[in-house]
Amino acid sequence: MNNLKTFKRNKPSKDINDYRFTFYGGAGVGKTTTAFNFFDDPIFFAWEQGQKTLDAFIWDCYSWKDLLDFIKQAKKLFKEDENNELKNKVIIMDTVDIMRNACETYICEMNGWEGPGDAPYGQGWTSITKEFEDRVNELESLGFRVNYIAHDKTKTTTLKDGTEYDKVTLFLGSAAVSPVIKKIDVIMHFDYEYSKDSEGNIQKERIIRFNGGENYESKSRIQGLPDVVHCKETPEATAKMLQKMFADALNGIE
Repeated sequence: MNNLKTFKRNKPSKDINDYRFTFYGGAGVGKTTTAFNFFDDPIFFAWEQGQKTLDAFIWDCYSWKDLLDFIKQAKKLFKEDENNELKNKVIIMDTVDIMRNACETYICEMNGWEGPGDAPYGQGWTSITKEFEDRVNELESLGFRVNYIAHDKTKTTTLKDGTEYDKVTLFLGSAAVSPVIKKIDVIMHFDYEYSKDSEGNIQKERIIRFNGGENYESKSRIQGLPDVVHCKETPEATAKMLQKMFADALNGIE
């Protein structure tokens, strides 16, 4: 509860773990490995079982009930041991579209619907959004820091004057979880940039966008970052570059 007697000006955090990130892009571009090395020993919620090469905490999620079971066990564990090593860890949801599908299946099964459209007045989609957001908030309330990995997709957008243009954005499965994901502080788009060398050979280089303008979904509430950076030779080196980049930007906050 707010109290005007103790009401103070907010001081921006300089701890990178206090911010929430989404890493998104095409398959094989290095999202998962970069995210793993970017955070300090995160927990992967493996909605997409592609983390076998990582020496990491991995919680396999084959259904929404696996997420609910984690929350139930975490509550009990932290009640018994307030200083448990898992408390306050970063969680990475990999990937968010499969997570959303699991949430949809759970909600439909609980209500006896074949699909969200069976519910009147759009209540099916509203229920999915609420369940998704409530469980993320519950994880955060336990001290976890929830971040996401997502695939990308190209979406055709039509302006009021009828002009159409393509925009690369996050593949979320539906707009139901969009309000949740859009609360994220930093959305990074991982992509390939193609060019020709002096002999006409095609060169491919990985890049990360923090500001993609009208054509690429990306953003950062942390000021002082470039629009685009070129990745290092490995995801591990890229993660270290990002850590320094964000640390420098956060240290520049007054």
